[in-house]
Formats: sequence, structure tokens, C-alpha cells
Amino acid sequence: DSAFNECIKLTSLTIPSTAKMEWYCLSGSRIEDLTIRTTQIEIEYPISGLDTLQKVTVDAPFVPRWAFHACENLTTIVFTDKVKTIESAAFMDCVSLTEVTIPHGIETIQGDAFSNTAIRELIIPGSVTAFAGSKNCPNLERVVLPESVKEVSNFENCPNLKYVDLEDVETINEHTFENCTGLESIDLSNVTYIDRGAFSGCSSLTDIIWPQQTADIDSSLFENC
Repeated sequence: DSAFNECIKLTSLTIPSTAKMEWYCLSGSRIEDLTIRTTQIEIEYPISGLDTLQKVTVDAPFVPRWAFHACENLTTIVFTDKVKTIESAAFMDCVSLTEVTIPHGIETIQGDAFSNTAIRELIIPGSVTAFAGSKNCPNLERVVLPESVKEVSNFENCPNLKYVDLEDVETINEHTFENCTGLESIDLSNVTYIDRGAFSGCSSLTDIIWPQQTADIDSSLFENC
């Protein structure tokens, strides 16, 4: 733990593939630029709360859950073609993060990966087949989903979300877009299941393209719209 504690002059670090990362291993350091190549990360919070971190390059098959949680000055993320999975809450509460490019090759993005960040758009590549959204993003305006994503969830409380591509989505889980007050139109053409409260509190919603076939719909679907 805290392997680099008080190394105040160390600002750049590459963690090689042979290294093993432990709990809060960079706690107390002043690292600004970090490259991770190791896959030996079996714990949560390896880098959480490192407030000097500005750039991270992930050159490993996965980003572990809660890995960069609350790295409040992180602004740049680079994913190499080795990355296949971004685990849950990996970049949650990185409040200075305004943009992220998700490259083709990533296959899974788990829930809350980018929750409570300042990102303005999420463009999900066609290589992704499992995607859970990110909630509480006050600046998020646009979400583009590929044909390969059939189920969507977890975009609650994104008040500036104006566009989300649901054309190929078949399942919308409960409370997915709850309180997305900027959302004006939705295309539910191919949806076959919508869980309760999926669009509750979407007070600007005026244009809905209804499913082509009968969908299972809960009575609270458009509550308080």
C-alpha cells in the first residue's frame, strides 16, 4: 500500500506488465501522467483519489472497477488496442473529465464507468456488445449507440441529454433516463421491453416513435413528463 507515498518529485510513471498493483498503491504521490500495462490488479481502488493525475494511458486488457475513482483533475484518457473491458465505476467522480474516445476493439463497458463526470458525449463503437450507461453527468448531451448494443440502462439525472440513439435497442431497463429533463424525442421502434420509470421526469419529452410491435410497458414509464 502507498508504495510511492511522499515521492513528490515523481510526476510520470509506467507500471509494467510484470508488476502487481495493491490497494491505493499510488496514494500520497504527485503523479500526473500514468501508463498501466499490468493485468495483475485484483483489488478495487488501486489509484482512486489521486488528485494530481491528469493523464492516464491504459495498455492492458481491462480497466479494473473503481480504478480511477475520484481522480478529480484527470482530463485525458488513452485506451490502446489491448483494452477490451472497462469495469464498473472505473472513472466515476472524475469531475474534470470532459471527453473520452472509446476505440473500436473495446467489447464491454460496465455500469457507472463514467458516472458523475463532465463528459459531453459518448460514442460507443460497434465492437461493444455489453454496455451499461453512466448517470449523473450534468454536461452529457449526446449518446450514440451501435447496432450491437441491444440493452441500455443507467443514464439517470443527465439534465442536458438531448440526443440518444435507441434505434436498435430492444430493452430499456428501469429508471434508465429518469430526470433527463433535456430529452425531447426518442425512437422506440425496435424496443420490445421497457421497465418501470424508464423516462419518468423527462419533462421536455414531446416526440415519441412508438414500438413497431407490442412492448411490455409499465404504468410509470412516462410519469411526471
